[in-house]
Amino acid sequence: MIKPILSSKVRVIAVGATLRMSNNCEIEEGVITRVRPPKALIPRFQELEYIRSYLLGKMGWEFINAVPNVSGGLGMFDKEIAIKAGGYGADSHAEDMDMLTRMAAHMMNNRLEYKIGYIPLSCCWTEGPPNIQILGRQRTRWASGLFQMFSDHRKILFNPSYKRLGLITFPYIFIFEFLAPIIEAFGILFAIFLLFYGYVNWNFAPLILLYSYTFAIMISSIVIIWDQMTFKYYNTTREVLTLFLTAFIEPILYHPMIMFFSLKGYFSYITSRELAWGTMTRQGFDSEEERKKKEQADKDGSNTKNNDDNTPSSRDSKKKKPSIFDKLKRKKKQTGDLDSLKT
Repeated sequence: MIKPILSSKVRVIAVGATLRMSNNCEIEEGVITRVRPPKALIPRFQELEYIRSYLLGKMGWEFINAVPNVSGGLGMFDKEIAIKAGGYGADSHAEDMDMLTRMAAHMMNNRLEYKIGYIPLSCCWTEGPPNIQILGRQRTRWASGLFQMFSDHRKILFNPSYKRLGLITFPYIFIFEFLAPIIEAFGILFAIFLLFYGYVNWNFAPLILLYSYTFAIMISSIVIIWDQMTFKYYNTTREVLTLFLTAFIEPILYHPMIMFFSLKGYFSYITSRELAWGTMTRQGFDSEEERKKKEQADKDGSNTKNNDDNTPSSRDSKKKKPSIFDKLKRKKKQTGDLDSLKT
């Protein structure tokens, strides 16, 4: 990640790299020994999304020196510029993008040349949200942070003084990321209205739908082929085909969820609801052998517990404790026996 800094003639204020999913990868002592695509559907959607975002999106932005964000998961920042720009915002929901925006704005306000670099190598492997609940919590916070960022840095949007940041990066993010979920939701409602009243042009509507669907699949397929030809992370054809199949169902299953979570994040920000990171349940990076040992140990522990439960002492301990009424009856009976003995 130091290469963009060493090879640049202008000051590089940040460098990012590609992130990928570590779910189901084989890891030995902190080192990935075998790369596999995630088996679970939700992390596999994210794997495809990350490949498309980093290899196609971020590298394209880097080419015109207009990178919108260096991920908080893996990023190298110019410490001096970061401190002068205010560092991480304590009240921000999108700390990484907010800080990079302030760093870039600081450079332009002081009429200083700068560059934001990106490399296509996967230098960081992260364990993605394994289910819809945790994914929703993550994406709701991201969407709230995006809304907050445009609210805090609204003077940059369409402002020629901020050059590429104000005229290219911010307008693109505003239209195609911030407004996209709102436009899509309105489009779905409008399509339902047209269907209900019979205003759909059935000669062209299926063609438009097919074009949009195949275009999304084409972009994902290009990225998968490019990634496999360049880096060859996956060893088998079956693993590559699983990502191709994921690309076919992503627009139908995954994308509507992201749209919903984005709208939820906007609503949460508007209503000033407190957003917390929540608990991120992780499976960990144990090797296959270690996982088997743990499973066997758990089985042995449960068997031992069951055997202990069958011993006489455990059965006696499980007997129901006498209630206060039982104790009173027993005491009364003992008193009656003593009275009979006295007589």
